[in-house]
Amino acid sequence: MTDIGPPGSLQASADAINNSSQIVGSYYLTSGGGGAFLYSNGKMTTLPVPAGAGSVSALAIDDNGEIAGALYPISGGAAHAARYINGVWTDLGTIAGAASNVGLGINLSGQVVGTAIFPQTQYHPPKPGKHVPFISTAEGLVNLNTLIPAGTGFTLTDAVAINDSGQILCDATNAAGSEHAVLLSPK
Repeated sequence: MTDIGPPGSLQASADAINNSSQIVGSYYLTSGGGGAFLYSNGKMTTLPVPAGAGSVSALAIDDNGEIAGALYPISGGAAHAARYINGVWTDLGTIAGAASNVGLGINLSGQVVGTAIFPQTQYHPPKPGKHVPFISTAEGLVNLNTLIPAGTGFTLTDAVAINDSGQILCDATNAAGSEHAVLLSPK
């Protein structure tokens, strides 16, 4: 077992690992604050926070060392899905109306999948907002529900991973409200 830190952190969590043993995650410092990290070849690197963002998250990493996660604005507002390549964060945008858009998977083609989470719809008793799965395209984030055939009996809720063949692992609910795991395969 290896304690990968980061040094001085009060709490840290690992979120993903690739075949080169690169690890991404997040940490919180005893002095306050925190951020996202990349652990590679025994070296801990704090991922930079780009101008206009208050913080970042790193939630997935592919075998090229490219990272998917989110950018959180300084002023609040919706988190934006993001990709980190060669030291630079790219804002992938949002699904309109979502409170949070988070990249949860990335493949060697740089395709990012994730989930847009909408605001809570009721507070007493609490009723969470809907979840919408997405894939990043040159045009922005696309709701995966618009890409599956009508009449499947499922509503996709979360996209959690994508492989190098473009297959996407999702959570979905059926008409009865039961949750199922589904695999989307491109034609």
